[in-house]
Amino acid sequence: MSQTFNFEYTRTGVLVALVIGCIALAFAIAFMLPDLGYFLNVNVNALVGVGIGILIIYFNRHLFKKSAEAVLEDDRVLLKFEENEIDIQFQNLQYYKIEYGNGVILSLKMIDEPAIKFTANSNFCNDLLLNDFCVKLEKKLLAYKTEYSGQLERKPSFFEQKWVLYFLLVSTGIIIFLTYQSLNQTGKISPSIITNFFVFSGLWSAWFAANIKKE
Repeated sequence: MSQTFNFEYTRTGVLVALVIGCIALAFAIAFMLPDLGYFLNVNVNALVGVGIGILIIYFNRHLFKKSAEAVLEDDRVLLKFEENEIDIQFQNLQYYKIEYGNGVILSLKMIDEPAIKFTANSNFCNDLLLNDFCVKLEKKLLAYKTEYSGQLERKPSFFEQKWVLYFLLVSTGIIIFLTYQSLNQTGKISPSIITNFFVFSGLWSAWFAANIKKE
């Protein structure tokens, strides 16, 4: 019995190109404008340039996504894109990898074929649609592997790799130590430590999300 899924994915190349273009435009605007001075110790020219770049990206966000359809069966999945269709027989599948974090990344590698990879970035498309498809796809793949004793490999995502947990634990310990040291010496937490708090909070969230999905 087949199941049909509609999902969205991010046009990563278009996104990267536009972001680079907007950064270049922001610099150009900042240098071309007359000196507007500072606001709260921040250069106003830079604020204007960055603000215009962000607005361009925001109003063109519809360009960053495309839609596709997947027809999932017990031994195959048919991916239907606007340009073409890809029929993936599970018996020809070498490995797959699903990464959860700021959206979903699905990678499928067939024997003697280049890997197929697409991303649903949660900032630019509805990643829950691809998430739902990936959950059902993995169940089918695991069932197929169990029934046919296949050599299909599930590659761990970045945050599922063992060394990432050790890195997060050690780095978090260092941040806690630096926080204690900063409070002890100055009575306050330095801005760089606060920035690291936000960065590693995001990394820990991604680690938990990936490992909960794995279970």
